[in-house]
Amino acid sequence: MHGDLTTSNFIVANGKIFTIDFGLANKTTKSEDHAVDLRLFKEILNSAHAGIMKKAWKNFLNGYKAVVGSSQFNKVSNLVLDIESRGRYAKVV
Repeated sequence: MHGDLTTSNFIVANGKIFTIDFGLANKTTKSEDHAVDLRLFKEILNSAHAGIMKKAWKNFLNGYKAVVGSSQFNKVSNLVLDIESRGRYAKVV
């Protein structure tokens, strides 16, 4: 888990995307932790990149699913929705 999954922590070099700044990273198998990371990224996309948010989020999720597999993807995606349903989080479209 990255711990600070924002667009500022991605760079593009030679046509590839790299994740940087693992200062808050944590090794975890908890799906909730991964869902919190994804929820933060979704929120950042919505606030800082609203014009491309929907397409960027969809592409991100497609890549995430390809890496973690359908089972883990479904579990984490459902947890993201659960997090969004909690009182202090506004649902991001």
